[in-house]
Amino acid sequence: MKVATIKRMLLLFGALSAFLGAFNVVANAQDDGWVQWSAEEGGNGHFYKFVFVDQRITWARAIEAALMLHPLSSLATITSTEENAFVADLLRDTWSEIPGGWYHCVWLGGIQTLGADQPDEGWRLTTGEPFDYTNLLSTEPNDAWGDEIYLVALPGDMMPWNDWLPGVPLYHYLVELSYPNDGHTVAIDFKTNNHRNVINPRSRGRVWVAILSDSDFDAQQVDPATIALGRAGATPDRYIVGD
Repeated sequence: MKVATIKRMLLLFGALSAFLGAFNVVANAQDDGWVQWSAEEGGNGHFYKFVFVDQRITWARAIEAALMLHPLSSLATITSTEENAFVADLLRDTWSEIPGGWYHCVWLGGIQTLGADQPDEGWRLTTGEPFDYTNLLSTEPNDAWGDEIYLVALPGDMMPWNDWLPGVPLYHYLVELSYPNDGHTVAIDFKTNNHRNVINPRSRGRVWVAILSDSDFDAQQVDPATIALGRAGATPDRYIVGD
C-alpha cells in the first residue's frame, strides 16, 4: 500500500523568545488588551488598542510606540463611518473617566504632506490606504495654531477629528493591528519527522517548523524570504523543501 506524502517546507528558527506566544492571535489580543472588530460584527477583523501614557507623547513617538506593541501594528487609520463608530464605542467608557482638554485628544495615523497650500489639502493615511473617509469637525482642518499636520480624535460620542501641531504632545494614542489574510488558513507543525521539539524560550535552542500543503495550497511555493513569525518578526535561519 502506498502511503500518501505531504509536501512541506521545513524552516529552522532560532531565538524562540522572539516569536513564541504570538501564534495565537486571539489569545494575544485578549491577554494584551486588544479588542477585535470581528467579521461576525461586520468588521474588518482588525484589533484595536487604546493607550494612555503618564508623560505626554508626540505623534512621531506614538508611531514608534505602536510598532513596539507589534511589528504589524500602527496608529489607527479609520476608513469608514462604521469603523469610526466601533472605535468611538470602544473608547466611550474610557473617555468618561478622562479629564477634558486638548491634551486628551488621541493620535491617529493621518498626516498632511509638508508644504500643502491649504489646511484641507495633502492629507494621507500612514498605511497607504486612500484618505476617502473623514470625520473632521465642520471647521477643521484649519491650522488654527500654526502648521497642524497630524490627525487626532477628540473625546466624544461620535469621536470627531481635528488637525494638530507636531510639537505639542498628547496623553493618548490609538493602535490598530491587522494580520494579512488571503482567505486561506495555513497549517504549521512543530513536531516534524516524529521528533519531539522541546521549546524553552529562555534558551538559545532552535526548532524546526513545517508549513504543510493541502489540496489548495502548495507550501513548497512559499518564498522563505517573506516569512516572519510573531511579535519580533523572526525569520528562518535555514529551510528545506521536501515531502
